[in-house]
Amino acid sequence: MTAEMIKYHKKTNTYITSKKSYFDEDMLFPGNLISGINTSFWGNVIVKGSAHIGKNTKICGNLTAENVILSSNASVHGQIFSSGDVSILTNARAASVICDGNLTIMDNSFVGFARSNKLVEIIGNPKVIEIDRVTKTVVRKDTLLPIPDEDILPDESDIELSESDNPLSKSESDISLNESES
Repeated sequence: MTAEMIKYHKKTNTYITSKKSYFDEDMLFPGNLISGINTSFWGNVIVKGSAHIGKNTKICGNLTAENVILSSNASVHGQIFSSGDVSILTNARAASVICDGNLTIMDNSFVGFARSNKLVEIIGNPKVIEIDRVTKTVVRKDTLLPIPDEDILPDESDIELSESDNPLSKSESDISLNESES
């Protein structure tokens, strides 16, 4: 591991790993983490803030963070522990997820064991081996909201917009920020 593999964004207290970087020891990030694509962590990862695990990232140990987003094709071979929400996106894999917040498991992903103190939402057709028996679970076919009935939608004649209501009709000088307001 070298210093070039990790960048720090002070304003958001976020550590950003370079793509294709690797870490062969346990890692502690005292802020948020955004891992670059194809990053490999060969040990445990502890994040004191939120963790956004990039595409194709592999964590061989456990992942602990406040909130977790496990991106497409990313994998955690150990357990995910979270004090907040966890989202397992399409084609991601996690051996076990235990969280205090909501857990969302997307289509074509894999979770060996799931436990949430709030809600487990399963969207599409992921493979989930076991869900803790005290966990409230919602299963949905897809993420799209149903199209409302036509009688619920307003009639076009009921909608009155003047040209001044359309932000696209304003000139650049009309929509620029006044420096005294910022």
